[in-house]
Amino acid sequence: MKSAFTQLKQLFLKTVLLGLIPFSASAATVINETFATSPAANFTVVSGGTWAVSSGRYVLTAPANSTILGNLSRHNTSVAGDFTLTTTVRTTGTAALWDDTAVVFNYSNASNYYFVSLNEQNDGATNGIFKVQAGVQTELADFAALSTANTDYTIEIVRAGSSITVKRNGTTLGTATDSSFTSGYVGYGSKNDGGQFDNLLVNTPSGDTTPPTAPGSLIGAAVSSSQINLSWNASTDNVGVTGYNVYRGGSLITTVAGLSHSDTGLTASTSYSYKVKARDAANNLSADSNTVNVSTLSGSTGAPVEVSSFGPNGTHWPSATPTPFLYDTSVPNIINVACSWSAISTAISGLTPAQVTAGVLILVAPGDLPGNGSGSSSTPVIQNVGSTSWTKRVTVAPRDGYGTVTIGVGSSIGARIHNVSNVCFAGFIAYGLRPSACNNLALAWTKVINWLGLSASTNMNSTNLEIVEVVLPEYSVRDTDAAESATSTNGTTSGFKFVGCYIAPRYRSNGSAHTDSLQFFGSSSYSNMSFKDTVIFSSSNCAIQTGGLNGLELRHCYIAAQGPALYRYPFPGGYTPPNPNDVTKTFNGGGTGFKAYDSIFIGGMPYSTSPWVLVSNTTVSASAPLAPGATGAWTVNASLTSTIPEDFDVPLPTDAYLNSIWQ
Repeated sequence: MKSAFTQLKQLFLKTVLLGLIPFSASAATVINETFATSPAANFTVVSGGTWAVSSGRYVLTAPANSTILGNLSRHNTSVAGDFTLTTTVRTTGTAALWDDTAVVFNYSNASNYYFVSLNEQNDGATNGIFKVQAGVQTELADFAALSTANTDYTIEIVRAGSSITVKRNGTTLGTATDSSFTSGYVGYGSKNDGGQFDNLLVNTPSGDTTPPTAPGSLIGAAVSSSQINLSWNASTDNVGVTGYNVYRGGSLITTVAGLSHSDTGLTASTSYSYKVKARDAANNLSADSNTVNVSTLSGSTGAPVEVSSFGPNGTHWPSATPTPFLYDTSVPNIINVACSWSAISTAISGLTPAQVTAGVLILVAPGDLPGNGSGSSSTPVIQNVGSTSWTKRVTVAPRDGYGTVTIGVGSSIGARIHNVSNVCFAGFIAYGLRPSACNNLALAWTKVINWLGLSASTNMNSTNLEIVEVVLPEYSVRDTDAAESATSTNGTTSGFKFVGCYIAPRYRSNGSAHTDSLQFFGSSSYSNMSFKDTVIFSSSNCAIQTGGLNGLELRHCYIAAQGPALYRYPFPGGYTPPNPNDVTKTFNGGGTGFKAYDSIFIGGMPYSTSPWVLVSNTTVSASAPLAPGATGAWTVNASLTSTIPEDFDVPLPTDAYLNSIWQ
């Protein structure tokens, strides 16, 4: 393993003696990766192969095969405008069809970027400067000079306006003029060969010397014995913030583009200290955020470490606020109660703030908790409990495990939960549920048979609900939505999070009925709703009716209409769809500020005015307009309509499956 000093010395000699970059105070370093001490966690693997730091280099082994780049890993720091990139590249020849390696730049998503490819032969497809736009590869410049496998080359890429110049060991290989992409990530790749990469240095002109403002309101929450989740408020900058440095115990552990980070691989029952700095394209760093000290949970009985999936898998757990895990026997305050709403209410009302801070788990004896209906005027089964001042939730769960306590199932009637704060209900089977005017409430690991409604009430808001691994797996011909989020007179809704959820469709019985899988609506404002790892199939009208939603974010979600929806949920035998547009749309309605990351949308998005302001690594069956000034682009794949959910590992949440992941 090379020392950091040796790496820096080699890099200095290469850049100054070979004249690869000007030695000038006018350059600002944006990226400096020597792979001696920098972790591979600073990269995001996009496709193919095995990427890992080994012996002071970033190494690609077991490469995949593709006609463009079957193997690609990009750095997590975005670079905007002009830049000079230098790096060491070696093709580890395998006598494959192409003995190639590539340096990627201005990467937006898997369908839009530039790359410089080096090859042992000049076949017009692997030795030159290339652009990939909307998934189509174009050669911008051909390299006459060939490269030799198992040989180190120092590559320089200079981007100046629309001009692109590429040098190898100080000699120009080729130039091109193109301005399709002016910002994005840098990285490495190959079509189908192994590679080794080192000494990644990216400099930009340093006209910007103003640092961003410090990130605000850093908070941390332990979600298991080995994981702490961090989040903070955005910084501002005179040019633009490109990322955030996250420090643990004063040491940099990663740089992220967003406003959150999950720190994993930690030790149980251990306190960790964190702070965050913002950085801009000129590598100006902000002042420190506030510092938070967070202790991991004790033992192996804490919440599981989250694993990304489409739909529930038994690893998602409410994390925006610390929430005792329903099976954690180490929680300091465990209270056993009878199967009655009054017993649950009494137990919550009797808690002291100190008990809540230490952790409270209320375990309910087996039985069926009755419902009074889930309408907006139904008598609540529990109300006016919990406190908005609590910094940790109280968890209410079945004593004997998931499904041993039901809600309204015996009489097929739903239940309304009203004005409840900082309480998590987990592990139940409910006929129907309506949390109304609740704040920081969570529903987790729960099957809902009939209907889910999340609402405000007159003159009462509902905020920051977490709906985690809640499934509505039953579909039917019924003239009502499967789930709704509704405001009321002077009662707003905001900040709802749907994580690892699954919603099946409702098919209308007549042409006038309007059925959605999840509808946002109401007489007051509704804003800032987010979905992660969630699966929603389209009902007759659409999957998500956004109404006038202000702010929607989807991360790694599978939203399906058309062929995949009808494959899993076919029209019942003898049933004739009343409208030819049924089950054709993923989204419908209106709204502003929509963002999509790492998702799959199959079906139409017929917005008269596009709400999409950011799209990243998201594949759709048909292109849809973006809002003016939007970032990113859709990856369009019309064949998605011919796929089935199993092609993307979307599980069907049968009772057997739910018992296997939630018990």
